[in-house]
Amino acid sequence: RVLDMSGVVVILAVSALVMSIFSFSLFGKGIEVFPSGEPDVATINISARGNLSLEEMKKLVLEVEDRIQAKDEYKTIYTQTSFPQDGTSRIGSITLEFEDYRQRRSAAVLLDEIRKDIQGLVGMDVVIEAEEGGPSVGKDIQLDIFASTEEERLNAVEKAKSWLYEQKGIRDVEDSRPQQMIEMRADINREQSAFYGVSMSDISMAMSLVTDGVNVGEFHPNDSEDELEMRVRFPIAYRNLEQLMNINITTAKGIVPLTNFAKISFSYGDTVIPHRDAERYYSVAANMDEVAVQKA
Repeated sequence: RVLDMSGVVVILAVSALVMSIFSFSLFGKGIEVFPSGEPDVATINISARGNLSLEEMKKLVLEVEDRIQAKDEYKTIYTQTSFPQDGTSRIGSITLEFEDYRQRRSAAVLLDEIRKDIQGLVGMDVVIEAEEGGPSVGKDIQLDIFASTEEERLNAVEKAKSWLYEQKGIRDVEDSRPQQMIEMRADINREQSAFYGVSMSDISMAMSLVTDGVNVGEFHPNDSEDELEMRVRFPIAYRNLEQLMNINITTAKGIVPLTNFAKISFSYGDTVIPHRDAERYYSVAANMDEVAVQKA
């Protein structure tokens, strides 16, 4: 009988297909490829600028850690301090692993409590980021700042950050200005160095004895899979600026102070120079607190 009514069957099948598509467009909630879920991990990134020692960085990071009140809702708290990498000013991070979501409050509530606990910290920027599912898309607000001079770029970054800090519902403000490190520069008087018969490598080696040392070879310990460098340098008591200014070099004309043919100076320099479309730029980014924004 179905074969006798094939036309009706086809019409009903096509109608059912069209109605299902139409109904889904009206009442369906759409498709979410990467649905947001309750995060199990959150990271607190600490940034600070200046020529800080590792101990000074550790002190700042531990100051943040001390503000985080221990709770049964945290499974582990892992703190790490390190020198800034890749031109950033990040000096450390604190990783929080939460207990099972059925045995604790939501991560949003816990992170809001942490933000209140760390208020008032000076000398550092603290950004809290919860674990995200799917590909990373960055922060909610992202500004790229271009200008013809470095001074204009820096001023624009400061103004943008100040404006964001004043807005309600804006948090986790940060920028991409690279960490500035101290550069040591030696301007060589080539006529003087040629007169004393001193090469560039001789000067570099002499200065390295006061800084990171001279590599004289490698050896392979029995308890290690990797080779280790052997470096020669002065004892720690003599690795300072005063010793660098008083260092002597043996030349064909006798022992001569390094300062006779080298002028040593120090200045701050960027570790990374970011470009986009062949132009220098800095970026400013921030997150939005959806609840606070809706109330505002």
